[in-house]
This record gives sequence, structure tokens and C-alpha cells, in this order.
Amino acid sequence: MAGHFYLYLHIMKGPVTCIGTAIVDELFFSRSPIIAGTSNPSQIMRFPGGVVCNVARHLGRLGLPVNIISVLGKDGDGDWLEASLRDASVRTNGLIKVDEATGKFAALIEPDGNLYTAACHDLAEYYLTPERLEEMKEDLLVSSMIIADTNLSLKTLSWLSEFSMRSRIPFVIEPVSVPKSRKIVSLPPESVWMITPNQDELLSLAGMKDGNEYDRALSVLQERGMERIWLRRGARGSVFYHKGEEMPLAAKPLTVVDSTGAGDAALAGWVAGWHWDFSVSQSMQLGHCLAFEVLQQQGASLPDLTKEKALALMNQYYGQEA
Repeated sequence: MAGHFYLYLHIMKGPVTCIGTAIVDELFFSRSPIIAGTSNPSQIMRFPGGVVCNVARHLGRLGLPVNIISVLGKDGDGDWLEASLRDASVRTNGLIKVDEATGKFAALIEPDGNLYTAACHDLAEYYLTPERLEEMKEDLLVSSMIIADTNLSLKTLSWLSEFSMRSRIPFVIEPVSVPKSRKIVSLPPESVWMITPNQDELLSLAGMKDGNEYDRALSVLQERGMERIWLRRGARGSVFYHKGEEMPLAAKPLTVVDSTGAGDAALAGWVAGWHWDFSVSQSMQLGHCLAFEVLQQQGASLPDLTKEKALALMNQYYGQEA
């Protein structure tokens, strides 16, 4: 294991619990460069989506024990999402069904695969309350790791951070977006085991606007007590920071088809590596490999993913087997 980096190990690892959004992704792939303020001819595709839904489905396909706590409407979309989770071997006992329409993410995608704009309707913030999670406390206590997204309310994230710290369960937060990432600032830094921002989210977390101040932003967060930061840098790869040390990993040149869900796939790969007792470097490589595959297809998850395929991808992209 390189340097002083280490992983939080359990002798017997329980399930990974994913808490947050499960929604329907409706993606509109524009046939030509998008023009604002007018109709753009597009191809539409529909996929299961939402940060923790994407993470959970990848983890389930990789063979990890995984639970999801999320909110679905009592409608056809909700039934479809629940079936997609079960098909991926995700335990769905934590799903809450409500008398509302299941959430949706509608995105307009440029011909180069990058997101132009999107709109999202999600139920998690309103129904995943501390009171609801308190009712699920016994199931949460057996978790080896808790992953949450910032679609949750600040009140719920605060409850989870305190619960995780008290229970000594690693708590990982996916920032989701620049405005939503700011919720993390209000949490005790010592209660958050790892965050996974991109560069814009990193600056937001540090309260900065200048796009050239990444090093300073990292210093600010580390001085506050944020120990583990996995910074995603797009085509430049990623860097894992831990207590002042850093471990960079380059990306591979790719033809991007759709960027939706690449960060979620990376997080799932990293968590799978952690679960299998990989080094940090190997966990990063596995995360990159899953993200690479997602970037080269339409949709946010890999339907034919297995542990064997994931390990083969590590060998393909980075020339080593775990």
C-alpha cells in the first residue's frame, strides 16, 4: 500500500447502505449543437437514475451486499425503478412509497456527450427525514459504510453524520452539484469519512469563486478537518487527498458518448475496491475503469457488470490485476 494511505477495514464487512435519490433519467440526445431558446431535434432514452440508485445498482452487480433507502411514487415509474434495483441484487426493504409521482431527471445532452442543461424533480429531500431514518436505525447499524447524496435535506445529512460518527461507520457524501454541495460545509468535518467533489464543487465547498484556486480550496477544507477528498478532474483524471498527502491518477483518452452518471460509477468502483480490501490506488483505478465504461455508452449504469469484468477492465486500462 503506497505511502501512508490506508483503508478503513472491517474484519467482517456488512452491507453498504446507500441513502438518497432514485429517479427516472430521461435523456434527450441532441442531433446537432444545442441552440438555447428553441426546439432542438433529439433522440430520447430512458434509464434508472439518481446518484445512490446508480451507485447501489453497480455495487449489487459487483456482488457486494447493498441496501438502498430512497423514495418512490406509487406509480408505474416507481415499480419500474424498484424492479431495476432488484434485478441488480439490491435489497429494497428501505424503499418508501408515497402518493406522488416518482422523481425524474430530464437532461439535454450535446452531441459530444456533455450535459447542456437539466431539470430534476426528487422526493428524497421531503420524505427521507431523521424521523424516518430513526425507524431504520437497527438496519443502519449493521452497515459497513453509509453513502449519501446531497439531495437529502441538511437536517437529514446532519442526523446521518452524527449517527455514523457515533456508530463508527464510514460516512461518504457525494456532493451532486455546486449549490447542493454547500450542505456539507455545515456538517462536523470529523463526521464525514470521504467526499467526492469535482473541481467546481470543491471551490464551492471552500467558499471560493476563482477557478484557479484549487490548491487553496483543498488547503481550506483540510484545515477544517476534512481528511479524505477524492477530487474528480474530468479528462485530467482524479486525485485522492488524505491528511495532506495526495495520490493522482490519470484518465485515459476516450470518445465520450454520455457523461451522465460517470461520477456515480467511479464512486461505486472505489467503494467496491474498499470492500475487497484493495489499496487506495487500486480502488481509484477500479473507479476510473467503471467511469470510463459509462462515458462510452448511453445511460448511467453498466447492465452487464460483474466482478470478473471489473477486474478485467483494470487490466485493460491500467495493466494490472487486483
